Amino acid sequence: MKFLKASLLKFDKLKLSRKISAICSIIMIIVIQITSIVVIININSFITVFSKIQIPNGYVYINMNIYEPENMNITIPYQIQNTGVSDLTNINMNVEIYINYINDTNKLDITKIVYQKYHFLGNCRAFCNKSGTLQGHSESFIIPNVITFFDYFDATKPVFFLMNLTIKANYFLNLIQFANTIRNQTI
Repeated sequence: MKFLKASLLKFDKLKLSRKISAICSIIMIIVIQITSIVVIININSFITVFSKIQIPNGYVYINMNIYEPENMNITIPYQIQNTGVSDLTNINMNVEIYINYINDTNKLDITKIVYQKYHFLGNCRAFCNKSGTLQGHSESFIIPNVITFFDYFDATKPVFFLMNLTIKANYFLNLIQFANTIRNQTI
């Protein structure tokens, strides 16, 4: 108690400019501490946000009927769980689907892109989920590659569909921008 009383007496004897300087220094230290705590909390929650993005979140459906190209479509379910303390904003995805097959004529392993589309998913508020389905139609298919596949694939050999996915979003008041790319995921 004596120490506090002595400190207050010394503070009263200081000139006004020194009092203002001392108060500003204390306020600055408090603001720096609060900012540090907020940044640490956001970094920890940002790390968990990556693990909660599930694409695809279920079965992927692909209809590549070249005899009715206007009916070609793809459906990819997704789920984003924002367990972070800040909103995810401007969520964008670029989806590329490749087909891997053995060419019947020369027995070479061929990988061709058959679908590519950019999807805008909007925002996902903090502590909320966003789920839905990415829809693609004939305009996003690369029809010449699909036709080549049907003309030359070896029906006795396995066919694989691979997906490249790039996710871009902003986090923590749009101050953190991130992108994550998944390559050659089998679907």
